[in-house]
Amino acid sequence: MHCGGPDNNTKQTWDNRNFSRTQFPSFHRRRSRKWSSLFVEELDDSYIEKVGPLLERHPAFPHRTNVEFIHVLGDREIEVAFWERGVGRTYASGTGSCGATVASILNGKTGRQVLVHTKAGNLTVEWPENGRLKLTSTANIVAEGNYLEA
Repeated sequence: MHCGGPDNNTKQTWDNRNFSRTQFPSFHRRRSRKWSSLFVEELDDSYIEKVGPLLERHPAFPHRTNVEFIHVLGDREIEVAFWERGVGRTYASGTGSCGATVASILNGKTGRQVLVHTKAGNLTVEWPENGRLKLTSTANIVAEGNYLEA
C-alpha cells in the first residue's frame, strides 16, 4: 500500500517538554493528524499507559495527538507501541508504523527500509529518497460468513 509521504512542513523538532515532572525528548510532525514520537530504551506497558494519555491531551495539542513509542532494534528494525487519540492503546497502526519509520529515518536511527514489529504483527515500511512511503504486510482471514438476502 502506498501511504504518500510526510507533509512538506514536517519538521525535526526536539522539545524537552515537562509532562507531570517527567522530561523526555519528543519528535512532533503533522500529516492529516498530529503525531508525536518518543524514542525509548524499552517498551514498558506502565510507562506507555502513563505517558500516552498525558501527551494525547497536553495543551500543546489542542486537537490532541497520537503517540508512538519507538524502540530501535537496529538500523533496519524497530518495535513500536501506539497510543491513539480518543482510543488509547492499540496493538497496531499502519499510519503510526509509517510515522514511526519517518521519525526513525529523519533522526538518523534507521535506514530507509524498516521492519516494524507491533503487538499485532510485523510490517515493512520503505521510504525511498524523494519517494512515497510503501507499507507491506500480510493479510489473514479472521472470520468468514455469508450475507442473508433481505
